[in-house]
Amino acid sequence: MLEVLHHVINFLTVLIRREEREASMGSQKRSDVSGAAAIEFALVFPIFLVVLLGIIGLGIFLYNEQALIYATREGARYGILMQAQRPDCTQIRDHILNDVNVNNVLVMTSIGSNDIEVEVNGVSCGTSAPGQNLTVRITAPLPSLLSGVLGFVSGSFSALNLRAETTMTIE
Repeated sequence: MLEVLHHVINFLTVLIRREEREASMGSQKRSDVSGAAAIEFALVFPIFLVVLLGIIGLGIFLYNEQALIYATREGARYGILMQAQRPDCTQIRDHILNDVNVNNVLVMTSIGSNDIEVEVNGVSCGTSAPGQNLTVRITAPLPSLLSGVLGFVSGSFSALNLRAETTMTIE
């Protein structure tokens, strides 16, 4: 029993001395590469930041696109449903801006009544009758941050726009 205990103590002593030796050698190695982590960070961080901002920008773009698609659907639905009196183009625009409240949903951009087009059978604000197609189209400016980045990538620095369009048949 004592002999086993003696072997265990010797083994642990050897391990401790080995660790001390490696630790003393490791400090010499660490001093040789002390700035490597800072250089790696300086090289990787800008790439990481660009990727992160790109993901955030793409998320904002897709979110705004879905908000516009929803607004066009709601506007078209409002215009086609059988009511006592069919809404005209101005009422459909007002419905999108006020009732759907699309500007409170959009991120980093907004639209006005001039950005909403309403067509009946291809005629802007035409008279509607059952069986005709009602088209609602919304154009919204892309947020300036995204517009600048996408304009730089595409080589076109003019204003970029989001567009959504829905066509439904009047009942």
